[in-house]
Amino acid sequence: MNRLSTPCATKPWRGWQPVRGRVAALLAGLAGALLAVTAMLPQTVAAQPVALSNNSTQLARIGADVSSGALTFVLDAKAKSVLVDIASTIGNLTTSIELPGGTLVNASNASSFGGNFVMADGSASSGGEIYPFTGGGTHYIYRLPAPAAGNLVARFIAPGMLTEDAAVVVQVHTESPMASRLFFTETRVVAGRPTVLAAAVFDGTKPVASAVVRVQLLSDSGLVGSALLADDGGPADGAAGDGIYSGLVALPAPGRYRAVAEISGTSDGVAFTRQSAAVVEAVRSTVTLTGTVQARGIDLNANGALDQIAIDAGASIGQAGPYRLFVHLGANGKKLVGSGDATLGAGAQTATAIFNVQDLVAQGLGKGPYSLDLVELMFLDSGNAIPADRKVNLGQIGNFQNSSFERPALAFTGGSSDRGVDTNGNGLYEQLLVQVQLDVLRAGSYQFSGRLTDVYGQQLDQVASSANLVAGLSQIEFVFNGSKIGSTGTSGPYLVDGVLVFGSGGRSLSSSAPVARTRDYAFTQFEGARRNAADLDNNGHVDCSDIAIVKASFGKHNGQAGFDARADLNLDGIINIVDLSTVTRALPIGLRCP
Repeated sequence: MNRLSTPCATKPWRGWQPVRGRVAALLAGLAGALLAVTAMLPQTVAAQPVALSNNSTQLARIGADVSSGALTFVLDAKAKSVLVDIASTIGNLTTSIELPGGTLVNASNASSFGGNFVMADGSASSGGEIYPFTGGGTHYIYRLPAPAAGNLVARFIAPGMLTEDAAVVVQVHTESPMASRLFFTETRVVAGRPTVLAAAVFDGTKPVASAVVRVQLLSDSGLVGSALLADDGGPADGAAGDGIYSGLVALPAPGRYRAVAEISGTSDGVAFTRQSAAVVEAVRSTVTLTGTVQARGIDLNANGALDQIAIDAGASIGQAGPYRLFVHLGANGKKLVGSGDATLGAGAQTATAIFNVQDLVAQGLGKGPYSLDLVELMFLDSGNAIPADRKVNLGQIGNFQNSSFERPALAFTGGSSDRGVDTNGNGLYEQLLVQVQLDVLRAGSYQFSGRLTDVYGQQLDQVASSANLVAGLSQIEFVFNGSKIGSTGTSGPYLVDGVLVFGSGGRSLSSSAPVARTRDYAFTQFEGARRNAADLDNNGHVDCSDIAIVKASFGKHNGQAGFDARADLNLDGIINIVDLSTVTRALPIGLRCP
């Protein structure tokens, strides 16, 4: 870990400890473009979407001795609009915004400057916030057209003499393409063992070069270290110049830690500063993998053909109990994960993960040899999987080319095709047809089902059908509803996953992984396309009724009473400032909602 003397951020109030009394509801800060960050880190096995943010956040204190405050933010020249959220547990704050150049905007005159003002009550959002306090609060939200570059000042005054301290958190969200996100590659890590901390820094879809990413690591008791992340292709970084700044950090003891970053740089001659945060839990190690791994075939029905492949990993167990072994195999550009559970005693033990031969063939890995991309042993504690030890890139294993594999009744070949169908001649697709190729052992009647998702796993449609398949190469065709695709406002490519195929005699095939990927369709090519996702009540325009839908569910989680799925615009399972800001930015200029 690199030790830095430069602090992560300059704040009017430097204390990280909780303030006395109730404190502000904080902001999730996960708005912005969703980018699929691929092949970025050694520990990252599968690419996942990373939600980027173009937010800046600062904290101030008000109390008996300080009844007002002002926080200054620097706006860059690429901002298209600006949203300022002043949040505090103190109600009836008097708030105002001083724009670059000195113009003063308040709740009463925001509409005259082409903007909007909204108040909302809510609870603390989940996620890695810059200032992770809890409790309810009031948000004073200004949405304004893009002002000139320069200093924006958020001002606030308490309604009267305060008897205790409280926090005011101000977040400025600029609709700027320059966005970032700090993240750990795991939600749980082993204390004392190096883990990767990374920050994605992009200007739209373009990686930002030569940014400076300074990070402070904090526990509940205070600062434990600092680091400087680099995009140099080093040991902790997947590739130089890909916009992913990475570094290795080791958390000293079990517990919950917070990483807070200040990210600064220049893109196309425009300077910017962003803040981001991430949280992680460090746990105590209970096991050490020895690195000894072997593969063996299993013939379950004694017919001379292998039904399963077992991967055995040696381990030294420090705490007896239930464990789960995960093994990630790769071959032919494909990957498959196997697992196995066992109760292991203390001392030298062997954990085993099982792969079904039919899955290896169906997913295109064949008979090996396979690359051992990741071997990880987890301790199972009351249903929670706690990382114990892991090994990556252990070479190749398991060449079964001269062995007989049990012939699967059905197998995916990896082939697929797709096309849109306009059934009524209006120029829009009412259907999306996706054909998936199968290798069929015996001809017959088969039933099948599957779902269509976007690249982030959000389901768009699910269908079931049947077909008569010939022996050898055959195809099943999914007919997805074009109106459902269009109404989501999500463009392609689309994926077909969750596929189940079954016929008589117990012949079946399933895959949770995608078996087809479509072309890059635009959602506007389909029937029923919703032109504005912020039009929650689908009345053709964004107005105060849409704001009311979000405010009615503000702070609610999926499954909680009062949660309205229409208001969860970023589909993260919670209605918070991200969803409210999306609708607020889409309001007609000058419209003010109560």
